[in-house]
Amino acid sequence: MQGFEVKEIKTLGTDARGTTRKLNLSRMGEVVQGYRVQGSLSGGHYHTGLSSTKNPEIFMLLQGKVLFRLYAVETKEYEEIEIEAPKEIHIYPKIWHEVEGISDFLFLELNTLQQHADDTHRIPREEVIPELVNEQ
Repeated sequence: MQGFEVKEIKTLGTDARGTTRKLNLSRMGEVVQGYRVQGSLSGGHYHTGLSSTKNPEIFMLLQGKVLFRLYAVETKEYEEIEIEAPKEIHIYPKIWHEVEGISDFLFLELNTLQQHADDTHRIPREEVIPELVNEQ
């Protein structure tokens, strides 16, 4: 019918954790949308804030419950926080973060995949999470 249109949403990747898609919010720009399954791990990195979209990173938890593991790269402080949707989460530069799905969860990252890739620095979780560090 003229005046009505349905468009596909591009899938960037699917793996055991869930699915990542690119949303083109034509009026506001591109964002990353993800669906992750219970028990999945995502992240394991920090950003330096080179991109304005990573200073801070804005992570919108739309549905579900997650455990955020946080590590301050400069002070070496570690914290775990359970968060239930709906929440807007700001992650500032040099905060290593990992997200574990306590339940299946749906989120948006207010950045493009390229902006994310340009300012992502990985640290293995075994070097950050206290109980894993102590096992080495």
